[in-house]
Amino acid sequence: MKVFLAVMRTGSTLAASRLLGMSQPTVARRIEALEHEVRLALFNRDNRGFRPTESAKSLLPQAEALEAAASDLAMKAHTLSRPRPIRITAPGTNFSPRVTQIFSEFSALHPDTRFEFLPSVKTLNLSAGEADIALRITMKEPDQTLICRKISTARFTLYGSLSEEAFPTLLTTCAATPS
Repeated sequence: MKVFLAVMRTGSTLAASRLLGMSQPTVARRIEALEHEVRLALFNRDNRGFRPTESAKSLLPQAEALEAAASDLAMKAHTLSRPRPIRITAPGTNFSPRVTQIFSEFSALHPDTRFEFLPSVKTLNLSAGEADIALRITMKEPDQTLICRKISTARFTLYGSLSEEAFPTLLTTCAATPS
């Protein structure tokens, strides 16, 4: 179909051969093979080139539809062959300039690897495929079906006003808890 369309669009096997990057005799042979296959004369040949017959003109819309379908198929196959991005979820503050630099450096070394960042405090279900990697601060034991690595220790301290008027319940709770 590619050869048929090239000859239809250019009007000669020589021009079609240049367009397709193949020899003119190969183009002519492929047209002859197509005519034999469909059992129709598709072109009238003369010294001015190939003139399409009524049969060729009638087949043109279907040939163009095949061309479009083949192009769509190729684009879809290309999209499917590209690996999907690695989806990383973390609270937005975890995507600091340092973390961004780490992922940028990794991407420079591995240009085929793409990342999708999902800044959220919502816990996404890794087992269900909502994300691939989660950076979280947690006190709980992680799900045993996941691969987990401790990457740092975070220490937090609670600071507050000495005034009971500001946070009376909080101060009572903190005072009752041994340090």
